Amino acid sequence: MTEINNRRGTALAKFFLIHLPVALMLVTGLLAVFLVIHTWLPVIISGGLVILGLLITVVLHLQYVGIRLEEGKILVHYYPVRILANSYRRIEIGNNLYAGGEILTGMMGLRCDLVLREWASGSKATYPPVSLLLFSKSDRQKIKDLLNL
Repeated sequence: MTEINNRRGTALAKFFLIHLPVALMLVTGLLAVFLVIHTWLPVIISGGLVILGLLITVVLHLQYVGIRLEEGKILVHYYPVRILANSYRRIEIGNNLYAGGEILTGMMGLRCDLVLREWASGSKATYPPVSLLLFSKSDRQKIKDLLNL
């Protein structure tokens, strides 16, 4: 069993793009409500940071991804990096049905997606793209070697 995931990159992205801006907004909001600070400007700025962080996660399609090779199967688990991410998805392809895949880049290198294909009813079926942006370059190379891309 071989497994590659982007747990560290996902944790950093969630911290800097979601948790930190939300915490700043809550703290500055409480300080403004209890009149410790006499202006709402820090609350508005931190609210803008929350919106900016959410937009970045949506536009860049940031996802936690775990790729595992088990006995005769390729398993890919993924979910979006959001405040409340509860839509865990899974791709399962048998080795005998695996029809390859490719790594696509877009938006001037800001997006990097893995597209997998499998044989279904005599033709190739394509799965939705899975974001590889939070993987390091060495991990992306491991994925290429692991999936023979």
